[in-house]
Amino acid sequence: MSQHQAQLLEMLRAVSFVLGTERVGVRLSPLGSNQGMHDSAPETTFHPTSTPLLPIRRWGTSDT
Repeated sequence: MSQHQAQLLEMLRAVSFVLGTERVGVRLSPLGSNQGMHDSAPETTFHPTSTPLLPIRRWGTSDT
């Protein structure tokens, strides 16, 4: 996991505990082209980032 991916997860966890997971979201746009952005292999970048987000609903509950 890259440092940026770890920072994203750390921030989401902290915000989720304060606001609740039902009020927190993240938008990843692997095929976006805003401001000249281009990724020749988006699955390599976005799959490792999105996979840890799957259990996010459990964050902030007592069974995590």
